[in-house]
Amino acid sequence: MKLILTTLLVGFGSAVLPFINIEAYLGGVGAAIKHVGVWQVSLAAAVGQTSGKIVLYYAADWAMGLPWIRKKMATPKWQESYARWAKRVEEHPGQTAAVLFASASAGIPPLLVIAVLAGNLRVRIWLFVSTVLVGRWIRFLVLLGAADYIVHRL
Repeated sequence: MKLILTTLLVGFGSAVLPFINIEAYLGGVGAAIKHVGVWQVSLAAAVGQTSGKIVLYYAADWAMGLPWIRKKMATPKWQESYARWAKRVEEHPGQTAAVLFASASAGIPPLLVIAVLAGNLRVRIWLFVSTVLVGRWIRFLVLLGAADYIVHRL
């Protein structure tokens, strides 16, 4: 149980603090602990990471109210660009989900950036949470399972 809670906390921390690396942590856990419980630990990491990305999602929305950002947003060029992207996100939820999933599972584009943009563009929260959670779980399941398999089964 301690491993699950620790992984959840490391996952959350790594979502908001880029210098904490959840992949390195999971690789170490997979290598150090025989039969680690790959499904549970990877899910804990995914839940922790998704929770942290939700914080970034809402922080981006909050940041839009900061005076220097509002000043930047007041320019016609910025407003036009924002309106165009917001319309794409609203009209093409499948494409939005595909980008979110690619970012969550493969890390391209970086999920930190995508989480902030998703909050800024007001991507539907259920779409954001579900795609990030599944994408992260798959990513961490593969990573943790590979580390466990290579070290303890080969």
